[in-house]
Formats: sequence, C-alpha cells, structure tokens
Amino acid sequence: MKKFSLIVLGWMIFCSAFAQQEEVDNLIEQGVVLQSHGLYNDALTKYNQALAKDKNNLRAKYEMAYAYLQLENWDDAIYYSFEVIKEKSAYYLESCLIYGAALDYNGKTKGAIRFYKKILKEHPNEYLLHYNLALVYYKIDQIEEAEKCVEKAIQLNKLHMSSHLLLSSIMQVKGERLKSMLPLYYFLLFEQDSKRSIDAYNQLQNIWTHSAMHKGNSIAISVGLNGSNAGMSALELGVGTIAATYMMDEEKNESEGLKRMADQTQDLFTLMKEVKVEELDFFAITYIDFFNLLTHNEHEYVYSYYISNCVYKEKVLAWLTENNGPFSEFMEWMELQQ
Repeated sequence: MKKFSLIVLGWMIFCSAFAQQEEVDNLIEQGVVLQSHGLYNDALTKYNQALAKDKNNLRAKYEMAYAYLQLENWDDAIYYSFEVIKEKSAYYLESCLIYGAALDYNGKTKGAIRFYKKILKEHPNEYLLHYNLALVYYKIDQIEEAEKCVEKAIQLNKLHMSSHLLLSSIMQVKGERLKSMLPLYYFLLFEQDSKRSIDAYNQLQNIWTHSAMHKGNSIAISVGLNGSNAGMSALELGVGTIAATYMMDEEKNESEGLKRMADQTQDLFTLMKEVKVEELDFFAITYIDFFNLLTHNEHEYVYSYYISNCVYKEKVLAWLTENNGPFSEFMEWMELQQ
C-alpha cells in the first residue's frame, strides 16, 4: 500500500510539473505572437509571467532579449542575452547576435567587435556573425574589414539578401560603381516585393543616370575605380559608355524608365559575357558567372523586366503576359539554379 501511495504521489508531482511547463510554454507562445505584431511591451509581460513560474527558462530570457533589442533598451537586451549565452543552450547563437548588436548600439563598438571575433573562433561558419561584424566595421568606416566580413557571409549563405545590400553600400563608399551594381541586380532577383527592393531598384536607376552627364555640348562619362583588375576596369568603363550611348541617341534617351532599364541591363550583361575577368575575383565568381549563364540561356531581357516589378507593377505584368512563353522558360531555368 505504501509503495502504491508513493507511485501515486510521484505521478501527481509529474502531472503538476508537466501542467506548469505547459502553462509556461503557452505564455511564451502568446508573447511571441504579440511580438510578431510589434507589441513588444505586451510580449514582455507574458515573458515575465513565464519567468515567474520558471525563473530559469532560457527561451523566455532569449525572447525578452530580442524584445528589448527592438525597444532599443540596450542594457536589458545585453543582460538577458548574456544570461542565455552563459548556458550555451539551443538559443546560444541567436543570443550572441543580440548581445553583439546591443553592445554596438550601446556605444560599446570595440567590445562588440571583440565579442564577434571571439564567437567566430568557435563558430567560423555562422554567416550572420560575419554579417553583423561587417555591419559594425561599416558603421565605423573600416571599409576594407567590412568588405572581407560581408564577402565571407555571402560565401557561406548566398541567399542572405541583406549581405548583398551591405556589399553594394560598401562598394559605393569605395567608388567602385560596377561592383555596387552587381549585388543590387542579384538582390532584386530574389527579393521582389518589399520597400528594400524598391530602394535597390531606385539605386540602380540612379547609378545609371549618373554614369554619364551632359557637360556643355559634350557628354562626360563617369568611371569608377577597380584597382588593377583589367577586366573589371573595362566593364566599369562599359557602364559609362552604355549610359552615354543612351544620352546621345534621341530615341533611346526619350524611352520610358522601364524599357530603358531593361535595355541598359541587357547591354551590360551582353558586355559582361564578352569581357574576361580574373577567375578568382569574388565578384566574378559570385555575380558575373551567374549573369553570364543567364545571358547564355537568353534570359537577360525577361530578367530585366522581372526585377522591375517592384516599381512598374502594372507595366511589368502586361509585358510578362504578352511574353508568357519566354517568362515561363526563365522561371523554369531559375528553378534549376536553386
């Protein structure tokens, strides 16, 4: 009888603990839902309720760190993320990203750099750590270091679109026009319907616009910098030449934005296919080889319209409808590239 009573008591304790854990999990899930709608303070209330029942719950602490980061409460973001980091749980790397970002935003930039470097020694293949470190370097104008880090992030995860945008910004600071364009072209292929895509498209149009300008009765070609890479330098000059051609040709100069963008892009991609660039160049491997393959399969013009959807939705839809065959072939080709 005594043994039976102990079994019953043990079962009751187990059920009580299970019920409490389920309640804690439900509170955290409610917080996550609130957080997804931007209601971070309401989410924090749920996480605090969860911690009141389970003070060591690491998921609750991680979610709190994230919420505080969004609320720009850097001190609490640092505190709760470090609480999770100490335990090396399933939320370790995510908490490292929050901790490093909060340090940086809190004015402890050197500390953030040291921290990222330390964690990268343990996890050298985590692309987001490289990306976050690149962001910190970019903010303090250590452009060469930023470039190295973001290129590593892209090598580890080519589909991380924020890395391509950051690389484009870095190249603009360095005055390397073509290298700032290529990541934007790549980004627009994979992210179509966002504010970022509209901004990226407008940046591309702006680069084309300023690649050649009227000076009196002549046209001046703007040429970016590309170091000793002869192939990239030739392509850089090609961007200015293409832009100048459109300014000199009255019919081309008066073409509306969508068609002009498509035509200029096609001309650039055709040129890229003809010019030999150093094989080990990061931009050649990451971007030019891909766009050369696209051009080889005669998809460059459809591509040019496809990426313009973010700005010219109705016109692009009409064009793609009229050119449904080539568009379908382009989409089938894209699926094979995944």
